[in-house]
Amino acid sequence: PEVALEALKAGKDVGATTILNTAPAPDGWTLEDPGMEFYPYIDILILNESELEKVCQGREGDEETLARSLLDKGVTAVIVTLGARGAMIVEKEGDEVTVSFADAPEDLPARKEPVKNTVGAGDAFCGALSSYVSTGLSLAEAAKYACGIASMTVRKDGAQTSYPTYDE
Repeated sequence: PEVALEALKAGKDVGATTILNTAPAPDGWTLEDPGMEFYPYIDILILNESELEKVCQGREGDEETLARSLLDKGVTAVIVTLGARGAMIVEKEGDEVTVSFADAPEDLPARKEPVKNTVGAGDAFCGALSSYVSTGLSLAEAAKYACGIASMTVRKDGAQTSYPTYDE
């Protein structure tokens, strides 16, 4: 956590868009540990459903309610990865909050293949999302394509070996 916090601070110092993925969020861990306030340095926070519950320990509500509560901490956007259901994007722009959902493109050939192994899917999603955001895509569009990349990875065994190539 100490290294992740310093990396976020360095990113903010140079004006970068900062992204934090909490995986794997251990039990009892919080983004609010004394002396390690993460929220001011996070632009986009990515968590899966169980990590969302861990980070929001003590708060009650559905996934959207919990994600919205993190916006109140200063995060610009929260993405909750939902496995086969895609991802939920909760973004704040000024005083307005928008909620959208992303899923892999319907015409993605891999969608017809069985799921073999989910190891590395979250990392593939985060890497792809970061890459697509850096090209100027909106967060919702980037999440759609990142869901596609993650969907492709779960159709193969392994973590890095399951990641699609550029041509794929």
